[in-house]
Amino acid sequence: MTAFRTLVATALLGVSTTMAFAAESYTIDGAHTFLTFSVNHLGFSNSQGRFAELSGTGQWDAANAANCSLELTIKTASISTDNKKRDDHLRSADFFDAAQFPEITFKTKSFKSTGTDSWDVTGTLDMHGVKKELTIPVVKIGEGDTPWGAHVIGFDAKFSIDRTDFGINYMPDGLGKVVPMHLSMEAIRN
Repeated sequence: MTAFRTLVATALLGVSTTMAFAAESYTIDGAHTFLTFSVNHLGFSNSQGRFAELSGTGQWDAANAANCSLELTIKTASISTDNKKRDDHLRSADFFDAAQFPEITFKTKSFKSTGTDSWDVTGTLDMHGVKKELTIPVVKIGEGDTPWGAHVIGFDAKFSIDRTDFGINYMPDGLGKVVPMHLSMEAIRN
């Protein structure tokens, strides 16, 4: 009986070890990852912009969402609306204060499956010195090998934030408080 218990314990240890390491490591592909936003301008139009510099890492386990994670870093000064005067103003203390807060980060806490290739991803958004929990609906766009041999996975997420929740209070009535955002992301398996 002791030999049988040892055999079962060894088998279970092997299974749990395999399951614990089922997640694969990925690195965000900054050349194929885009974070764009839209802000209402005085009720007349929606100004568009993006953050040009993003990086990060993640763990992906298609079989078990509990093993998935993502850490995303955005360079605040990389904000771009294709207008130098506006971009300089957005980098100033009136808005993002890029000198004092050079990075925006998002670190996941959980992935909850909502269907085939879709999840509610909850994490902490740290922006402008304020940390807030945020849940973002995420959809997997595709996964596979590129012609150059890399294994890539891609996701898409659309969500909104209230900028005043993060202390960005300049002209909340004139420029709109709620900011729709769109993250389109590719990651390469390490």
